[in-house]
Amino acid sequence: MDLLDPDLNRLASRLRFRHFQLLLTLAREGSLRAAAQEMHVTQPALSRMLEEIEGVLGVQLFVRTSRGLSPTGHGIAATRSARQILEELGRVPQEINLGPQVAALIRVGAPHFVAHSVMPRVISRLAALRPRVHVQLIERPVPELFAALQEGDADALVTTYAPQHIEAVKMPLHQEKLYESNYQLVAPPDHRFAKSRRPVPLAKLVNEDWILPAQDSMLRKEIDWVFRRAGLLPPVPVVEANNPTTSIQLVVAGIGLGFAHGETLQNVPPGTVAPIRISPSPASAQVALVYRAKRMNEKIQALRAALGL
Repeated sequence: MDLLDPDLNRLASRLRFRHFQLLLTLAREGSLRAAAQEMHVTQPALSRMLEEIEGVLGVQLFVRTSRGLSPTGHGIAATRSARQILEELGRVPQEINLGPQVAALIRVGAPHFVAHSVMPRVISRLAALRPRVHVQLIERPVPELFAALQEGDADALVTTYAPQHIEAVKMPLHQEKLYESNYQLVAPPDHRFAKSRRPVPLAKLVNEDWILPAQDSMLRKEIDWVFRRAGLLPPVPVVEANNPTTSIQLVVAGIGLGFAHGETLQNVPPGTVAPIRISPSPASAQVALVYRAKRMNEKIQALRAALGL
């Protein structure tokens, strides 16, 4: 039995909203007692509800262990489906409030540099392809974007990612590569290395003033790794800033050196910052469209078309 593709007519007639809530609560709390307290019902009543769900699906969803209830493989799949159903139901009032002139709501997550550089063109194409689509653009750091995707707060992401971001999401994801994004070191135009024609060794830059993103960001981790790989301690920044536009403006103000994605520099007026080639240089980052596997629908199809996929 495929729990992710059930007989909808039979399930709709036998499962209720509270059944789906129970699955999520049991998966989170790990015991009937705690779930009963949270849902304000008796423990025997919840036991009967769980038996009803297992009877309808024809499989065991939870097993008793010394630590409480633990989901079986079927239980994990059923809980994932229950979460998706409740998320879709939760979106109904939001889409209704948009009014009849809006055909659909598409919630797209992107890190700041993608939101500023790529998404304006994508949203413009999307508006041309689907004039009645309403787009909600979610700008957050990459880990928060994947959390939003898991929690159902985003339909898809246009983002860079690392393996740990995929692994952190407890559901299958589909990734479609869009392009490679290169990191560029930039400096104020009057910096001593601004006019260097040769790559500057990292050893000569360690003691410079730096503007870097927070330590948990993908870019910062890549920068630290580049320095360590060269046998050097990573630089300690004078300013930490996660917004790439802010970082560039800090460089323009002469506060220090900073890294930026190539896309960010496309919107920077010529002559305001100077690119510096370094050796070794950070690896490029893959930008991809990421969405839940088995969730290919009209919204994802429209977004794929706008991205040229």
